[in-house]
Amino acid sequence: MLIIPFHLHWSEVTPSKLVEVNNKHEVVQGEGKPETTALCIHQGVYRKRPDVKSVMHTHMPYASTLTCLQQPELLMLHQNSCRFYERIAYDTEYSGLGESFEEGNRLGAALGQKNVLFMGNHGVLTAAESVDVAFDYMYYLERAAMIQVLAWSTQQNLKEMDKNVIELTTKQIHEFLPHTNLHLADVDCTKGCPNEMLTPTTLSTLFLSVTAEN
Repeated sequence: MLIIPFHLHWSEVTPSKLVEVNNKHEVVQGEGKPETTALCIHQGVYRKRPDVKSVMHTHMPYASTLTCLQQPELLMLHQNSCRFYERIAYDTEYSGLGESFEEGNRLGAALGQKNVLFMGNHGVLTAAESVDVAFDYMYYLERAAMIQVLAWSTQQNLKEMDKNVIELTTKQIHEFLPHTNLHLADVDCTKGCPNEMLTPTTLSTLFLSVTAEN
């Protein structure tokens, strides 16, 4: 597994700065060590999901806000929400920092076959077949959560979409996923990171990992 080393700011991350960790949790290539909770959580996901090639975990404000609710559900209010229709797992058993591999395994099991895990009272995690898809999920998850929080702030009745519309929109969106590499390239932070959704505030805690063979 390749993962961001501890104390490296997300904007400084380049492929050459990732460290490789083997199945015994030993650093076998690169400088530095991974943050303990990141190592435990990411290893747990890969252990449970051999099809996953990249995992991202952040504490983004709007999505993390939803994880703090008694019913932390992403509602189908907006077309961005449809990207996640039947693709989110919810874990509400937060019990402290994920500093053990047992906790990582538990979170991996909680994710199941979904692409997104709402980690109660904590943050969110995306799992995908590539870095660009994991990033795309994370980006639009925060967008969808932002719309939901802002819609609640109006104190008006929310209008969820009809199931048929949700299913059609979901299909249309996922037909576009092969182009997610263009989205990732467009917000490449080495070019100055102009996108307001990618700032030290929104991604103050970013843990990225990929399988070594990806």
